[in-house]
Amino acid sequence: MRIPPKLALALGALALTAASTGLPAVTANAVTPSAADLQVVTLQAAAARTVYVTASSSAADISAVQVLLTAAGFATDVDGSYGPKTTAAVKAFQTKNKLTADGKVGPQTIAKLGPVLKEGASNTATKAVQRLLNKNGSSLAVDGKFGAGTKAAVVALQKRAGLTADGVVGPITWTYLFGPVVGGGGGGGDGECSKVTGGVAQSGTTVVAGTNIRVNKCWSGTITKMVAAAKADGVTLTANSSWRSPESQKALRNQNCPGATYQIRVYETPSSSCNPPTAKPGTSRHERGLAIDLANSGSRDTKVFKWMAANAGRYGVANLPSEPWHWSVDGH
Repeated sequence: MRIPPKLALALGALALTAASTGLPAVTANAVTPSAADLQVVTLQAAAARTVYVTASSSAADISAVQVLLTAAGFATDVDGSYGPKTTAAVKAFQTKNKLTADGKVGPQTIAKLGPVLKEGASNTATKAVQRLLNKNGSSLAVDGKFGAGTKAAVVALQKRAGLTADGVVGPITWTYLFGPVVGGGGGGGDGECSKVTGGVAQSGTTVVAGTNIRVNKCWSGTITKMVAAAKADGVTLTANSSWRSPESQKALRNQNCPGATYQIRVYETPSSSCNPPTAKPGTSRHERGLAIDLANSGSRDTKVFKWMAANAGRYGVANLPSEPWHWSVDGH
């Protein structure tokens, strides 16, 4: 008998209380759901989203899966690319947890992979939460510490999703962290931009009026509104880099990444090994016209960054925490 995905999520929540979860590395700082928590999960099962993380998912979703797999003892590169190594790690995790080992991260795998977390947790799994919150418009440091800022961001997301806003990341909240941006305001992970999975030609982009920011046409309306709002507040948004051609991305990889040959530097070296980190060709949000490196925002103390941190979430625009100048549809 096939278990419906939403029922699988509820069953996955119950499974989190079992001593046989076999995930000590992930759950060491997690919390065991109370009877009341489990009742909420049962009542809210109908509100859960059925989400799948695949090769066409956002880099933020894929990276979060990679972080959770590594924390669970199934190490894989955290590079936002759903390649053979990640697929193998997913299959190994599924086998250990008595799931169908198909290498696909669906509802049952997410229910097992995502522990219950709350304020006070300090672990690798919390880094996955923070990555996904940033995709949803937050600007958190990805430090693995579930502090007041992370809790506030969770509460805000839960309110937008119509969930119990308790700040606890449980099975239902995980389904809203993954997948399309929740209440992104037009242009984050929803709509036409969510269908963009590779580089686009310059003809698929446009320059935002009054700026030097060139973005995908699907994102131009959102960025135009954001630029206008910033201008009204006395902040000018311009770009050091926005849309980037495939040739430019390859040139950056060749310049920034180590390796004995062009093939290794450009196509094989993990982005995290490059200085600065540089996405593989075909995966960069710049190539898709869905990322902007803002000028005059080299640190979190700048006027531009402070305005973006306070307002970008309203437009479904998220920051890459390690780079205060880099903003995209999903924080990657």
